Amino acid sequence: MLDLCILYLHHKDNSLTRIHARLLQKYNPGAAFVPLTFRNGMPNAVRFPFNCRRAVHGEWGSVDLLIYDWFKSKHKITASRYIILEYDTMATVPLKDFYQDVWDESAAGAQPLTIEKNSDWIWFKDLDAATPLPLGGFVPFCGIFLSHDALSKVVELAHIPPLAFVNSECRIATLARLAGCQLKKIRPYAETYISWTTVSPDCPGVWHPIKDERLATAYE
Repeated sequence: MLDLCILYLHHKDNSLTRIHARLLQKYNPGAAFVPLTFRNGMPNAVRFPFNCRRAVHGEWGSVDLLIYDWFKSKHKITASRYIILEYDTMATVPLKDFYQDVWDESAAGAQPLTIEKNSDWIWFKDLDAATPLPLGGFVPFCGIFLSHDALSKVVELAHIPPLAFVNSECRIATLARLAGCQLKKIRPYAETYISWTTVSPDCPGVWHPIKDERLATAYE
């Protein structure tokens, strides 16, 4: 079994997407690299167009569905662990180094949330407060780490009706909790590297979001 599979989410074939893809492959030569897209992606990308009835939060807000479709398809690659990264992620270190604190864990993200500790999170409010589900969240979606066992169970549980109408950040983490996983933080201060808002790369690491391809060219 492969040690690592990188799931690279993107929606267009442009220079930024390609530069960040090359960096990931450069620093992780032994990993499987799978470009996944729901639009016109890279030439070698695996494409699964969205059904608008399923993607109720739009394409990026429902992007976890792309991963579940891939895992159930003939394109699936079996690996010990999976790391989900988006096209605007600049990785300038081996992922095993950046994720070393959680390398043998089941589920991790930059900022893990639970209904017990973070009840005011916006996506928890999409669900009935009385739901028996162990609601969870990963903020942002980019950077999520899942073991093979965890992803397998998440995909098996993904049909649960109450979760059909929530954002991907909430759905995938809640499914992981339902599968018996504890949501871990990738590393101390991970949210300063991987965020949904602006980050400022000042050292080697995994950075998101990076929209300026000039930052990445220095590492090629």
